[in-house]
Amino acid sequence: MKKLFFIIFLLPHICFSQTQAELVLPISDKGVKSIYLTNDESKMITFGGDKIIKIWDVEQQRLLQELRGHTKTIKSVVISSKEDKIISHAANEINIWDINSGELSRPTIMLQEDKNTTFLFIGSENKIIICQPKYGIRIIDVYRESDIFLLEESKNIDKIVLTSKEDKLIGYSNTPKEETVMFLKTTIHLVQPDMMIWDIDSRNILQRFNLEDNMDVISDITLTKEDKIISIHKDSTIRIWDINNSALLQEFKKSKSNKAEKTDQF
Repeated sequence: MKKLFFIIFLLPHICFSQTQAELVLPISDKGVKSIYLTNDESKMITFGGDKIIKIWDVEQQRLLQELRGHTKTIKSVVISSKEDKIISHAANEINIWDINSGELSRPTIMLQEDKNTTFLFIGSENKIIICQPKYGIRIIDVYRESDIFLLEESKNIDKIVLTSKEDKLIGYSNTPKEETVMFLKTTIHLVQPDMMIWDIDSRNILQRFNLEDNMDVISDITLTKEDKIISIHKDSTIRIWDINNSALLQEFKKSKSNKAEKTDQF
């Protein structure tokens, strides 16, 4: 499915050039959040603030289906690799629709309330990944209603990213903990950073990274094109890791002159 970046929004219409003709479609007065075009460019999918997903016939410039079932504002919509299912996410609701009938393929999947919920879609495997720090990371199969799996040790994860092959998932957490110092008779509040790699198929942890309490608190992670992991830390340190053996490859520390200084490779 193609996401359109050349749309001109002229409320209450959508206008864009398709071949040599201009397509004009009426839309809701609540606007459109995003627009997708199927690979054969025959259908367009829109959704906005009215909690409705609309499927349009591009050539005939007419509305084919209105998918109604969400009670909250829709955040994202994706389509399966076979282009026969639409997956929509709204707050704690996930719906999977049959694109031809416009009906729900299964009852609405209700998630626990968590404002930090992250929704990812693995297009090649037709799987949904839901990350909720309070409740863990779940994998949902679009075509198998019974297949809802929880990744091991996946609670308190702040952010997740997929590898380019969509076979591994990387996540990090900063978990508060307390330690009692006996000779001082006091309790110290610490943050325990953690970074892990899961295998999508087995749902098991493949690797853990060696991080120190309080010293290595993570503020963000991302991946390079070669699937090397870049971690950004609270003290402005940047580290680059090998995804295959969790080895630290490079480290950039902030100097007194506020310039990043590269350390030796490990």
